[in-house]
Amino acid sequence: MNRFFSLFFGLSLPAFLVFCGCGPKLPAGLPTLYPCKVTVMMDGKPLEKAKVTLYPEEGEENQNKGNWGCAGFTNSSGSVALMTDGLYKGIPAGKYKVCVYRVDTEERPYQGYFESKKLPPPKSTVIVDLKYDDPDQTTLNLEVGSGKEKAFNLEVTAAKDPALPKNYGMIKAARSMKKHKK
Repeated sequence: MNRFFSLFFGLSLPAFLVFCGCGPKLPAGLPTLYPCKVTVMMDGKPLEKAKVTLYPEEGEENQNKGNWGCAGFTNSSGSVALMTDGLYKGIPAGKYKVCVYRVDTEERPYQGYFESKKLPPPKSTVIVDLKYDDPDQTTLNLEVGSGKEKAFNLEVTAAKDPALPKNYGMIKAARSMKKHKK
């Protein structure tokens, strides 16, 4: 009896994995994805915990018409393997403007909802110059596709003013909505 269960489960597991597939199913309309690794440096040192976001440039050769979000966060070596919609490894072929954003916010222990409301907002410190967070101002670009470069080294500069502008979150949201209306 023991041998029967071992044989049954031993054969069932591989069959289950074959029929279920591995990884998430690709959505309809998703273009071919190409691996893309970005390394971000600031003052010659790797920049960790930075958000790297790609915005497709206009043009017929661009397979990403703005429908697929391409982004990721850098690790301790300043590198990120970009993903599409946070699920799929790689990005669609095309030319992109690269935005890099990092703001550090002080951490404090949770004091409860009502007690937290009495405290001033946590202090935020801008690490990377905010021009790199605006697709209209960034000077960073890359192009990905068949036979194209798969690894990119980008250099950003530190913020001149470490204070986060008032209502910056709303400014970013408005900018994002404007980009998606095009």
